[in-house]
Amino acid sequence: MATIVLLHGGGAGGWMWKYVVPGLRAEGHSVLTPTFTGVGDRHHLISRDLTHWTHVLDVANLLEFEEIEDAVLVGYSYGGSVIPGIVSQQPGRVAKAIYLDAIVVRAGERLSEAMGYMDRETASGIEQTLAAGEGPVGAGTPAVVRAEAKAHPHNMSPERQEWMLGKITDIPLRCMVDPVRVGADALTIPVEYLAVDEGTPMLAMHQRARELGWNISATPPGSDHTFPMGQPDVVVEFLMKHL
Repeated sequence: MATIVLLHGGGAGGWMWKYVVPGLRAEGHSVLTPTFTGVGDRHHLISRDLTHWTHVLDVANLLEFEEIEDAVLVGYSYGGSVIPGIVSQQPGRVAKAIYLDAIVVRAGERLSEAMGYMDRETASGIEQTLAAGEGPVGAGTPAVVRAEAKAHPHNMSPERQEWMLGKITDIPLRCMVDPVRVGADALTIPVEYLAVDEGTPMLAMHQRARELGWNISATPPGSDHTFPMGQPDVVVEFLMKHL
Protein backbone atom coordinates (compact mmCIF):
# COMPACT_ATOMS: atom_id res chain seq x y z
CA MET A 1 0.00 0.00 0.00
CA ALA A 2 1.15 3.54 -0.73
CA THR A 3 1.78 6.52 1.52
CA ILE A 4 0.00 9.42 -0.18
CA VAL A 5 0.72 13.03 0.76
CA LEU A 6 -1.97 15.37 -0.54
CA LEU A 7 -0.82 18.96 -1.13
CA HIS A 8 -3.62 21.51 -1.26
CA GLY A 9 -4.21 24.56 -3.42
CA GLY A 10 -3.50 28.18 -2.52
CA GLY A 11 -5.83 29.60 0.12
CA ALA A 12 -7.13 26.13 0.97
CA GLY A 13 -5.72 23.65 3.49
CA GLY A 14 -5.75 20.00 4.39
CA TRP A 15 -9.51 20.33 4.80
CA MET A 16 -10.04 20.39 1.01
CA TRP A 17 -9.38 16.64 0.79
CA LYS A 18 -12.30 15.77 3.08
CA TYR A 19 -14.19 13.89 0.34
CA VAL A 20 -11.09 12.30 -1.20
CA VAL A 21 -9.41 10.77 1.85
CA PRO A 22 -12.10 8.18 2.75
CA GLY A 23 -11.90 6.57 -0.68
CA LEU A 24 -8.12 6.27 -0.51
CA ARG A 25 -8.08 4.89 3.01
CA ALA A 26 -10.78 2.41 2.11
CA GLU A 27 -8.26 0.93 -0.34
CA GLY A 28 -5.75 0.53 2.47
CA HIS A 29 -3.50 3.49 1.70
CA SER A 30 -1.92 5.76 4.29
CA VAL A 31 -2.92 9.38 3.64
CA LEU A 32 -1.53 12.63 5.01
CA THR A 33 -3.09 16.05 4.41
CA PRO A 34 -0.67 18.74 5.64
CA THR A 35 -1.60 22.42 5.63
CA PHE A 36 0.97 24.98 4.52
CA THR A 37 2.00 27.64 7.03
CA GLY A 38 -0.19 30.74 6.93
CA VAL A 39 -3.34 29.26 5.35
CA GLY A 40 -6.26 27.03 6.34
CA ASP A 41 -6.11 25.90 9.95
CA ARG A 42 -2.70 27.62 10.14
CA HIS A 43 -3.93 30.99 8.84
CA HIS A 44 -3.15 32.59 12.20
CA LEU A 45 0.54 32.30 11.23
CA ILE A 46 0.28 34.39 8.07
CA SER A 47 3.04 36.99 7.77
CA ARG A 48 5.33 38.78 5.35
CA ASP A 49 8.14 36.44 6.36
CA LEU A 50 6.53 33.40 4.73
CA THR A 51 8.04 32.44 1.39
CA HIS A 52 7.42 29.71 -1.14
CA TRP A 53 10.36 27.85 0.37
CA THR A 54 8.57 27.83 3.74
CA HIS A 55 5.89 25.63 2.19
CA VAL A 56 8.52 23.35 0.68
CA LEU A 57 10.02 22.87 4.13
CA ASP A 58 6.60 22.30 5.70
CA VAL A 59 6.31 19.06 3.75
CA ALA A 60 10.00 18.12 3.53
CA ASN A 61 10.20 18.20 7.32
CA LEU A 62 6.98 16.21 7.63
CA LEU A 63 8.46 13.43 5.51
CA GLU A 64 11.59 13.39 7.64
CA PHE A 65 10.01 13.49 11.08
CA GLU A 66 7.28 10.99 10.20
CA GLU A 67 10.00 8.74 8.72
CA ILE A 68 8.09 8.41 5.46
CA GLU A 69 9.67 6.53 2.58
CA ASP A 70 8.43 5.99 -0.98
CA ALA A 71 5.84 8.74 -0.65
CA VAL A 72 3.53 9.67 -3.50
CA LEU A 73 3.26 13.47 -3.56
CA VAL A 74 -0.05 14.65 -4.99
CA GLY A 75 -0.13 18.37 -5.70
CA TYR A 76 -3.28 20.26 -6.60
CA SER A 77 -3.03 23.76 -8.15
CA TYR A 78 -0.53 25.69 -5.95
CA GLY A 79 0.46 22.42 -4.32
CA GLY A 80 2.19 21.28 -7.48
CA SER A 81 4.65 24.17 -7.30
CA VAL A 82 6.26 22.90 -4.08
CA ILE A 83 6.82 19.31 -5.24
CA PRO A 84 10.23 19.84 -6.92
CA GLY A 85 11.58 21.60 -3.83
CA ILE A 86 10.35 18.83 -1.53
CA VAL A 87 12.01 16.19 -3.67
CA SER A 88 15.26 18.18 -3.68
CA GLN A 89 15.24 18.19 0.12
CA GLN A 90 14.11 14.59 0.61
CA PRO A 91 15.18 12.74 -2.56
CA GLY A 92 15.16 9.33 -0.92
CA ARG A 93 11.66 9.68 0.49
CA VAL A 94 9.60 10.38 -2.65
CA ALA A 95 8.79 7.68 -5.20
CA LYS A 96 6.39 9.52 -7.50
CA ALA A 97 4.67 12.84 -8.15
CA ILE A 98 1.11 13.36 -9.33
CA TYR A 99 -0.09 16.80 -10.43
CA LEU A 100 -3.82 17.52 -10.31
CA ASP A 101 -4.38 20.49 -12.64
CA ALA A 102 -1.39 22.00 -10.88
CA ILE A 103 1.23 24.69 -11.35
CA VAL A 104 4.42 23.74 -13.20
CA VAL A 105 7.02 26.34 -12.29
CA ARG A 106 10.60 27.04 -13.34
CA ALA A 107 13.55 27.78 -11.04
CA GLY A 108 13.90 31.52 -10.42
CA GLU A 109 10.35 32.17 -11.56
CA ARG A 110 7.67 33.65 -9.34
CA LEU A 111 4.21 32.05 -9.19
CA SER A 112 2.46 35.31 -10.02
CA GLU A 113 4.70 35.54 -13.07
CA ALA A 114 4.14 31.91 -14.10
CA MET A 115 0.37 32.36 -13.87
CA GLY A 116 0.42 35.61 -15.83
CA TYR A 117 -0.84 37.75 -12.95
CA MET A 118 2.07 40.19 -13.17
CA ASP A 119 5.40 40.59 -14.91
CA ARG A 120 8.74 39.73 -13.33
CA GLU A 121 9.71 43.34 -12.60
CA THR A 122 6.45 44.04 -10.76
CA ALA A 123 6.64 40.81 -8.78
CA SER A 124 10.26 41.49 -7.84
CA GLY A 125 9.37 44.97 -6.61
CA ILE A 126 6.57 43.63 -4.42
CA GLU A 127 8.84 40.92 -3.03
CA GLN A 128 11.44 43.50 -2.05
CA THR A 129 8.78 45.62 -0.36
CA LEU A 130 7.51 42.66 1.65
CA ALA A 131 11.04 41.59 2.59
CA ALA A 132 11.51 45.08 4.05
CA GLY A 133 8.48 44.53 6.30
CA GLU A 134 6.07 46.69 4.33
CA GLY A 135 3.09 46.13 2.03
CA PRO A 136 0.02 43.87 2.33
CA VAL A 137 0.43 40.55 4.08
CA GLY A 138 -2.11 38.65 1.99
CA ALA A 139 -2.97 38.46 -1.68
CA GLY A 140 -6.70 39.08 -1.19
CA THR A 141 -7.58 35.53 -2.15
CA PRO A 142 -11.01 35.05 -0.48
CA ALA A 143 -12.58 38.01 -2.30
CA VAL A 144 -11.16 36.88 -5.64
CA VAL A 145 -12.33 33.30 -5.20
CA ARG A 146 -15.84 34.34 -4.16
CA ALA A 147 -16.16 36.73 -7.12
CA GLU A 148 -15.09 33.99 -9.53
CA ALA A 149 -17.57 31.53 -8.04
CA LYS A 150 -20.38 34.09 -8.31
CA ALA A 151 -19.60 34.78 -11.96
CA HIS A 152 -19.00 31.12 -12.83
CA PRO A 153 -20.47 28.66 -10.29
CA HIS A 154 -18.39 25.54 -9.86
CA ASN A 155 -19.43 22.05 -10.87
CA MET A 156 -20.74 21.05 -7.45
CA SER A 157 -23.89 21.54 -5.41
CA PRO A 158 -24.55 25.05 -4.03
CA GLU A 159 -24.11 23.60 -0.54
CA ARG A 160 -20.71 22.11 -1.40
CA GLN A 161 -19.60 25.34 -3.04
CA GLU A 162 -20.58 27.40 0.01
CA TRP A 163 -18.73 24.93 2.24
CA MET A 164 -15.63 25.41 0.12
CA LEU A 165 -15.86 29.19 -0.06
CA GLY A 166 -16.41 29.44 3.67
CA LYS A 167 -13.05 27.81 4.35
CA ILE A 168 -10.87 29.73 1.91
CA THR A 169 -8.26 31.89 3.63
CA ASP A 170 -5.78 34.38 2.26
CA ILE A 171 -2.51 33.38 0.62
CA PRO A 172 0.66 34.98 2.00
CA LEU A 173 1.47 37.44 -0.79
CA ARG A 174 5.19 36.86 -0.52
CA CYS A 175 4.70 33.20 -1.49
CA MET A 176 3.35 34.41 -4.82
CA VAL A 177 6.23 36.80 -5.59
CA ASP A 178 9.16 34.94 -4.04
CA PRO A 179 11.47 33.29 -6.62
CA VAL A 180 11.04 29.53 -6.69
CA ARG A 181 14.31 27.75 -5.88
CA VAL A 182 13.76 24.40 -7.62
CA GLY A 183 11.92 24.02 -10.91
CA ALA A 184 9.84 21.18 -12.31
CA ASP A 185 12.53 20.30 -14.83
CA ALA A 186 14.67 19.04 -11.92
CA LEU A 187 12.31 16.13 -11.26
CA THR A 188 13.70 12.73 -12.20
CA ILE A 189 11.01 10.64 -10.51
CA PRO A 190 7.94 9.46 -12.46
CA VAL A 191 5.28 12.17 -12.91
CA GLU A 192 1.62 11.93 -13.88
CA TYR A 193 -0.46 14.99 -14.72
CA LEU A 194 -4.28 15.17 -14.66
CA ALA A 195 -5.54 18.15 -16.63
CA VAL A 196 -8.91 19.90 -16.81
CA ASP A 197 -9.77 21.05 -20.34
CA GLU A 198 -12.25 23.80 -19.43
CA GLY A 199 -12.97 26.04 -16.46
CA THR A 200 -9.34 26.11 -15.36
CA PRO A 201 -6.62 28.77 -15.13
CA MET A 202 -3.98 26.08 -15.70
CA LEU A 203 -3.96 25.75 -19.51
CA ALA A 204 -0.45 27.22 -19.78
CA MET A 205 0.67 24.75 -17.10
CA HIS A 206 -0.63 21.87 -19.20
CA GLN A 207 1.62 22.97 -22.05
CA ARG A 208 4.60 23.11 -19.71
CA ALA A 209 3.86 19.56 -18.59
CA ARG A 210 3.80 18.44 -22.23
CA GLU A 211 7.12 20.14 -22.90
CA LEU A 212 8.64 18.22 -19.98
CA GLY A 213 7.42 14.96 -21.49
CA TRP A 214 5.16 14.06 -18.59
CA ASN A 215 2.27 11.63 -18.95
CA ILE A 216 -0.91 13.71 -19.25
CA SER A 217 -4.48 12.53 -18.77
CA ALA A 218 -7.75 14.48 -18.94
CA THR A 219 -10.53 14.69 -16.38
CA PRO A 220 -14.03 13.60 -17.45
CA PRO A 221 -16.10 16.11 -19.45
CA GLY A 222 -17.76 18.71 -17.25
CA SER A 223 -15.02 18.81 -14.64
CA ASP A 224 -13.62 22.18 -13.61
CA HIS A 225 -10.58 23.27 -11.61
CA THR A 226 -12.26 22.53 -8.27
CA PHE A 227 -12.86 18.86 -9.10
CA PRO A 228 -11.09 17.47 -5.97
CA MET A 229 -13.93 19.03 -3.97
CA GLY A 230 -16.73 18.82 -6.52
CA GLN A 231 -15.92 15.41 -8.04
CA PRO A 232 -13.66 13.67 -5.47
CA ASP A 233 -14.24 10.28 -7.08
CA VAL A 234 -12.29 11.52 -10.11
CA VAL A 235 -9.24 11.99 -7.88
CA VAL A 236 -9.62 8.64 -6.16
CA GLU A 237 -10.04 6.74 -9.43
CA PHE A 238 -7.06 8.48 -11.03
CA LEU A 239 -4.79 7.81 -8.08
CA MET A 240 -5.84 4.16 -7.93
CA LYS A 241 -4.69 3.79 -11.54
CA HIS A 242 -1.39 5.61 -11.16
CA LEU A 243 0.04 4.89 -7.71
